[in-house]
Amino acid sequence: MGRCLLALALLACLALPVHADDAENAAATEAAAAARAKLPAPNPGISFAYEGDLIIDDLWAGEVRLTAKLARAGRDFVWRITEDTFMDWTGGEVREKLMVHAGRDLAIQSGTYERTDREGTVSLGFSRGKEGFDVQRRVRKRETWGKTETLVMKSAPQALGGLGSILMFLRATGAQKKGTTYALPFAGASAFKRLEDATPTTITLESRGEALWKGGDKRFETDVVRFSPGGTSWDLHLSRDHKKLIAMVSTTGPVRIVPAGLAGARITADPREPSTTWKQAFLKFGFGYHMARKGLLLEAFHWPLMYKHEVEVLKRWSASRPLEEFRDAWISEFVAGSKHRDVPATRRLLSMTLSTGKVKKETADEVIFWAHPNFGGGTQRTYYLKKVDDRWGLWRIDFK
Repeated sequence: MGRCLLALALLACLALPVHADDAENAAATEAAAAARAKLPAPNPGISFAYEGDLIIDDLWAGEVRLTAKLARAGRDFVWRITEDTFMDWTGGEVREKLMVHAGRDLAIQSGTYERTDREGTVSLGFSRGKEGFDVQRRVRKRETWGKTETLVMKSAPQALGGLGSILMFLRATGAQKKGTTYALPFAGASAFKRLEDATPTTITLESRGEALWKGGDKRFETDVVRFSPGGTSWDLHLSRDHKKLIAMVSTTGPVRIVPAGLAGARITADPREPSTTWKQAFLKFGFGYHMARKGLLLEAFHWPLMYKHEVEVLKRWSASRPLEEFRDAWISEFVAGSKHRDVPATRRLLSMTLSTGKVKKETADEVIFWAHPNFGGGTQRTYYLKKVDDRWGLWRIDFK
C-alpha cells in the first residue's frame, strides 16, 4: 500500500496540502515573487518536451510526458503547459492529463483535466475565479456521461499548475547558489482530482547543487533542485543550464522517473491485443498462470500445434479426444497450480525470469527460451514459441 501511495502521489504531481507559514517562508516567498516578476513573456523561442518512464521497485510502471509551448487563448498569447501521465500498477491502468494556459508569471488562467481509471472518466474545464477556480465537471461511468456540475476549487492566488509550470520557472531562473529556496503557490493534478477537498497549497524548491545522474550505461551532469510538495519530496535532476529535465527521484521511496527507454520493457499482458512478439506471448502465459487468468492462458498458446505435439510426439493425449477438451484441461491445470499472485509480485517474478533466462534459439518465426529454475519453483522450464499468421504463441513447455 505504501508503494502504491508513493506512485499515485508522484503521478498526481504530487501534492498533499502544505499551509505556508509566513514567518518561516517569508524569504522564500519574496524570492519567488521577485523571480516571477522577471519571467519572460510567452514567445516561440522558449519551449520544452520531456518523455520519461516511471519506475517503481526497479520495474517499469508507467509513462510521463511534459510539454510547454506558445499558444493562443482568445486574443492573448499564453504558455500551454501539459502533464500527461499513464500508470499501470496495483490499482490497474490510470491515465491522467492536466493542461493549463498560463500567463507571463506562470499563474494558471484556465485549463482542462481528465482522469480515466477502471471506475470511469472524470473530465474538467476550469478558469480562474474569486476563490480559486470555477470548474465545470462531467463524470462518465461505463459508457454513460452524467450531467455537468458547476463547482469551485479553492486555491492560492496566482498558483502555478502542475510539474510543467515548475520546470518552466526553473528554466527561467537557472541554476542558483546551493540552499537558495523558493516558495510558490501551486495546484497540482491531485488537487483537480479531489477538488472538493483542495486547499491553498504552497510548494518549495531548494537548490541542492551539481550532481551526476546515472541511468544504465548513460551519465548526465545535472543540477539538482529539491521539490517539496508535502508528504514526500523529489530531487529534480536538471541539465546544468536548467533547459531540460533529466530525471526525478523520490527521496523517500523506490520511485523514479527516467528518460524514456531506460526503464526496460513493460511487463504487462493484455488479452485484447495480439502477441506480435514472443515476449508478449510469454508474458500472457506468465500473467495467466501466476494470477490464474483464463483469458490470458487461452491467448498465450497455439493450441493446434501443442495438441499435435502431445498426440503425435509425446503420445500423452489420445487423438480420439478433441482439441477443445485438450485446451480446457491444460487451462484448468494451470489455474489449479496458480499461486494467485498480485500484479507487483507477478511483474517482479516475470521481470527476473526474462532477465536471467537465455534465448537458446531465435529466428524470424521461432524462439526457444530457457528459464532459470530459481524462478520456476526449483524446476527448470524451456518454452517453445512460434509465430503463425503474424501472431506468436507457445506450443510446447519442457519441464526438467
